[in-house]
Amino acid sequence: MKIFLDDLIFNLQVQGGISVYWRAFIKQVSRYNNVDVTIIKNKSEKVASLITYPKYIADRFRSIFLSRILPLCIKLPKRSIFHSSYLRTSLQRKSVANIVTIHDLAAEERVLSGKRRIFKLILQKFAINNADGLICVSYATKKSILKHYPSFNKDNIEVIYHGCSSSYYNTIESSKEKVILYVGSRGLYKNFEICLEVLSKLQDYRLIIVGGEILMATEKLKLDLALANRYEYHYNISEQKLNEFYNKSHCLLYPSLFEGFGMPIVEAMKAGCPVVASDIDAIKEITQGACILIKDLKNHMEYIKGIKQLEDIELRNSYINQGLLRAQAFTWETNYESTIKFYKKIYIHKFGFTPPTAQ
Repeated sequence: MKIFLDDLIFNLQVQGGISVYWRAFIKQVSRYNNVDVTIIKNKSEKVASLITYPKYIADRFRSIFLSRILPLCIKLPKRSIFHSSYLRTSLQRKSVANIVTIHDLAAEERVLSGKRRIFKLILQKFAINNADGLICVSYATKKSILKHYPSFNKDNIEVIYHGCSSSYYNTIESSKEKVILYVGSRGLYKNFEICLEVLSKLQDYRLIIVGGEILMATEKLKLDLALANRYEYHYNISEQKLNEFYNKSHCLLYPSLFEGFGMPIVEAMKAGCPVVASDIDAIKEITQGACILIKDLKNHMEYIKGIKQLEDIELRNSYINQGLLRAQAFTWETNYESTIKFYKKIYIHKFGFTPPTAQ
């Protein structure tokens, strides 16, 4: 079974959940020799330079924009698997099995708006309609797929959770500080404004912001006005440094209004950092009771109550232990094995026989 992956996502974002997922998957592919994998490699390199590819061919497009909006035009061997890192399918519909990972349906659920929603909706709709198999990162995402694309064969949809890096772990000796940690994008439906409202009331706490888009001047002005010198921002840090932040923080604050998975939550749980998050389907599914969930999503006082609950040492330790236990369910090894198994299932469904083993 010949498998082709692309590295398109690394040219669309330097950091972010999808890049973390795809980088980890390619690393797993490189570690094993039980499958025949080729990377379709783009000209530009960002995160990609950190990865050793097993073998690769060049993408024919020099333009990232064309690679993003057009199907794969490279001719692949017959009876191949093509799995793009971001919403791309092969034109060879009869001879190639297309696998698409769906991270969320924010466009379909109208959580996004304007041109961004339209662009994402067109790309995702085309990818799903031309896919032979869909990987969903949560059952919440699968539920949305069945709602918006009811004609897609549900037997060819698989829920495969993301893993979590071994770089995240609980350093027992680390001392907790009066720090609220926020990790990830801050725009759109992420509800980041809640953090400013929360910290403006909790004046003995500091805010550490990690990742997302580079802090804009308007954002910095808002932060300066609301928190003065009680915040710090880190754009692109190592997993080791992020693990330090998880370990020293009072909690991770994750007030998102919509999620497909919520990778920082799993990282925090694995690092022994309690989580205060919004009570939405995907987060509820991923945490399984191992964090404090807030039902009134736009009420900053409810988040403050959740944060203050964690000042009770016994309750705090209970959430830490539950989180450490729950985080064990998320490994990149399991993600890899489940994905390869799904490839084989779709291969058999499309081509009618068991795929040959790698030589």
